[in-house]
Amino acid sequence: MPNLEVAANRRSLQWPDGTPFFWLGDTCWSCPGRARWDEWEAYVQTRARQGFTVLQLNSLPQYDAVHPIWEARFPFPLKEDGLWDFDHPQEEYFGFLRGMVEYANSKGLVVAVVVLWFNYVPGARLWTVPDPRANMTLAEGCRYAAFLADLLKGLQVVWILTGDDTYLGEGVPEYTRALGAALKKADHDKRLCTIHPARIAGPWFHGEDWLDVVMVQSSHFDAHQSGAYELVAQEWQRSPPRPIVNGEICYEEYPGFDHGHRFDREDVRRAFWWSVLNGAFGGVTYGADGIWPWIREGDTLRGRDAGSYKSWRQSLDLPGAADLARAKELLVSLGWSKLRPAPQRLLEIPARHVSVADSPDGTLLLAYFPRMPQTWGYVELDTTGLAPGAQASWWHPENGAAEDLGPVQSPRMTFRAAEGKDSLLVIRKK
Repeated sequence: MPNLEVAANRRSLQWPDGTPFFWLGDTCWSCPGRARWDEWEAYVQTRARQGFTVLQLNSLPQYDAVHPIWEARFPFPLKEDGLWDFDHPQEEYFGFLRGMVEYANSKGLVVAVVVLWFNYVPGARLWTVPDPRANMTLAEGCRYAAFLADLLKGLQVVWILTGDDTYLGEGVPEYTRALGAALKKADHDKRLCTIHPARIAGPWFHGEDWLDVVMVQSSHFDAHQSGAYELVAQEWQRSPPRPIVNGEICYEEYPGFDHGHRFDREDVRRAFWWSVLNGAFGGVTYGADGIWPWIREGDTLRGRDAGSYKSWRQSLDLPGAADLARAKELLVSLGWSKLRPAPQRLLEIPARHVSVADSPDGTLLLAYFPRMPQTWGYVELDTTGLAPGAQASWWHPENGAAEDLGPVQSPRMTFRAAEGKDSLLVIRKK
């Protein structure tokens, strides 16, 4: 099977034949340890039909899933001390994992596989999962990475080296660098590799040879959703240039960490557009509250009141998933990979952050207007350098409806977004 590669512009992804690829991911982190085969089939078929392109999962059981291991499907046997024997992978578990990836690939989906979530890395985020825990030594981790590369050979995979870490623990950056080098050496298929930080990873790993794609996580802090543009903008400035993916935006229907605000479809759309137009031209990953921990009807989730969450099946058709699939289709139709962030086109600072991106040839400009206070919906843009004959229109993210605004006729133009909802300004020379 062909594997994804970094495009010539170093800012986006493509297939070997040059076809651009937009990463519209979904977080199904817990599936290898939790999902039954019939559930996996139903899930994959739905996400493929909806227009997703990537599924992100953990190769090992997710520690904060509802029940990390379902029906005693263990990845490793237990040693006398009660911890796993990492050098003896269980054929049943890992055969199931390969089958999951094969099936997703057969439905047109790339699978982004986490090698080690932070709780398997010595010293990583000990305040979240304290010792004693199932840490892999560096030697064990490198052997496991080589095992995974061989197990999943020939399949359309992107590696997520480690997951959800801050990289502040003693020895963790060094461990991670060595693990990345070992994985790259072992993977004869030369598949792309990224890393899934708790927020940002560039300060530690941007210059590493094994890092092909930069990932950020704007996460679930309801008071700090500005990370969707701030973190991406930080990574955009680093050299050498690399494709950027926001690998975990706010999960739809998840209660925020700060104030418990339950994220809705509008929050999800805002995180998507803020990410893309500030440089995440690799893509964005969606998430739903019931899917990442693989909640079944009747399950109880620690720390949450019964009835405050949906099952994974009920979460498949949340409206935010359709909103992002619609956004992806629009971007693909517009040839998004030629875009670059263009904050300099904002001639005033609006009440809420407006993200702008344009193409070097002046044939495309996109500006995302989040829902504004009624008296602050006006934004003035510098429209110099746009191609003659460019036409402006509103595109409404909640339903895909378009509203023609006519041609761009002056070097400065004022636009007012629709009241009470978010809007995308599209200026295009066809």
